[in-house]
Amino acid sequence: MDGKIDFTVNVNGPKELGNTKLGDYNLEDHELIETESKEPVDFVHTYNAKLTYAGVKGLTLAVAPFISHSQTNNSKIDIFDIVIYGASLNAQYKMLNDQLTLTGKALLAGDSVLINRVNEENSGVVSLGANAKYDYKVSDKFTVSPEADAKLDLLIIGQQTVSFLTLTPKVSAEYKVSDALSLGGSVETPVKFSNVSDTYTKENSFGYKNTTVKTNLNLKYTW
Repeated sequence: MDGKIDFTVNVNGPKELGNTKLGDYNLEDHELIETESKEPVDFVHTYNAKLTYAGVKGLTLAVAPFISHSQTNNSKIDIFDIVIYGASLNAQYKMLNDQLTLTGKALLAGDSVLINRVNEENSGVVSLGANAKYDYKVSDKFTVSPEADAKLDLLIIGQQTVSFLTLTPKVSAEYKVSDALSLGGSVETPVKFSNVSDTYTKENSFGYKNTTVKTNLNLKYTW
């Protein structure tokens, strides 16, 4: 069990927070949520905890709740508060002599905006992910690893829900030329789906967005 508490006060007046990270929830990098994290604040305090269980061979479970509160006082809005809260859950199971790895992730997060202590706006994020990877050793020097990844993100604002789905097949390989030299590479093709807005009716429907191809090649030498 791990825990962490942070508290920041800007004594010279409101200041931008910059990149604020709460556990696995990055406020600025998360592509789904529009946040006020760049707004100047007078103070912010965050609380993080993480509980990990590894009592079964090959199985690891972890849950990490978090909460953050920031506040700004100015002449136009007396008290402006943002409360962000949620939890991330992770599970990993290795089997077949650690050749097959199954991973599951979930993030449940929300934020509330209060003006003069009155709740004005709420939004939430639900992110679910699953991954399966198999390391097939063709020989002592050559390993091929097929992999499948799926990720579903839901952004909830009031009565509206925007969804994003990404399916990613991937194949990676590593060849050990010698004890000091190894070659590696991978190819993956993320296929993305999301809510598509109709130009004429303005209605949202879930559909295909795009497909990309990503390649990677690396050479590693140690001495």
